[in-house]
Amino acid sequence: MSKEIRVPQMGESIREATVASVRKKTGDVFNAGEVLFDLETDKVTLEVPAPVAGRVLTVKKNAGDIVNVDDLLLIFEEVFVEKSTDSKSDQPINDKAGESIAADKTASQNDILKELSPGGRRFAVEHNIDVSKVEASGKKGNITKEDLVLYENQSHSQTKSDQKDYFANHFLFEQKERETIIPMSRLRQKIAERLLLASQSTAMLTTFNEVDMHAAMEMRSRYKDIFKEKHGVGLGFMSFFVKAVLDA
Repeated sequence: MSKEIRVPQMGESIREATVASVRKKTGDVFNAGEVLFDLETDKVTLEVPAPVAGRVLTVKKNAGDIVNVDDLLLIFEEVFVEKSTDSKSDQPINDKAGESIAADKTASQNDILKELSPGGRRFAVEHNIDVSKVEASGKKGNITKEDLVLYENQSHSQTKSDQKDYFANHFLFEQKERETIIPMSRLRQKIAERLLLASQSTAMLTTFNEVDMHAAMEMRSRYKDIFKEKHGVGLGFMSFFVKAVLDA
């Protein structure tokens, strides 16, 4: 029997979101609690988890689509799992041996991904990082986003080292190929919109008041040593400003 996954309530006054990423495709099997979609609004980033284990029948929304609350995201069929005595994870009943090994690896990857922060999880998915190979440096032994960035940079550094001659001969072409245009998220769009609105609606003025300080500077030079000896503090220009205000 097929079941549906719809856009959940996203908070007060939030009715619309953008599908940031789709984690599964038609035919993929997932476990209960596994994240299937990432939704972005102008206020929050929301993950849509699977309520039960199942297999994807139809994906109704793609990355970049605009969705409203209660819109249909995915149709799936529930897949029952059985406990395996020689495996640490649950496996679908009809899985083949090769698929079981792949599922074990996927489950391990998903378990580690669940422990990451939303930003770190998204970085790992976007760069297709095998998080099981990343060395953790968090206080609790967890993997941080900085660990993922370091791992990604090291991987790129190794690739660049292997292709040093190629880059030297095709520098201009390679520079152009490395440019990537990434659409702004709804949250960043809202921030940019508010910043632009502030710059357009806020009066930005600079006022200059010119004062002839020649007499004050001469007086300070003449009496600064005597003043410091008598009062123990330096004679600054603020003293003249305060005196002028009080006289006024």
